[in-house]
Amino acid sequence: MVELNDGSVRLNSRSFAGAKVRKTSVSKDGGATWSPVEGVPALRDPSCNASILRYSFDDGAGCGKVLYSGPDSLQRDTGTVQLSLDDGATWPVKRVLWPGSYAYSVLTKLRDGTVGCLFETDGAKRIVFARFSMAWLEAGSAKAP
Repeated sequence: MVELNDGSVRLNSRSFAGAKVRKTSVSKDGGATWSPVEGVPALRDPSCNASILRYSFDDGAGCGKVLYSGPDSLQRDTGTVQLSLDDGATWPVKRVLWPGSYAYSVLTKLRDGTVGCLFETDGAKRIVFARFSMAWLEAGSAKAP
């Protein structure tokens, strides 16, 4: 889950049925009620744990950032980090962090402003910590609308 700019909360969940994409729902009342669950076509999902992180809030210039990490595949591979500038409604930028086996990731913002990502690889036999800058991520490919 991630807090949105307006104080509401967005759930980002793995898929257990239906289309192989992440599922999302928003609560505007602290979790008492939720919007209908919707698929997120930009975030492919092989039913794997992933991570969502509020990197920064909108400072009025439209630069609030939310990051997502998970497999960009129908298998547990191609570990990708994606960037949203509209509270997770769209994911226009993505970058492959790890091209091989990739599962169960968690993102964290580090003191120096870089981002850390801890994830499983080698068929869940090894855990890797990767660090990247926002500049590296923002240089990623813009996806077609």
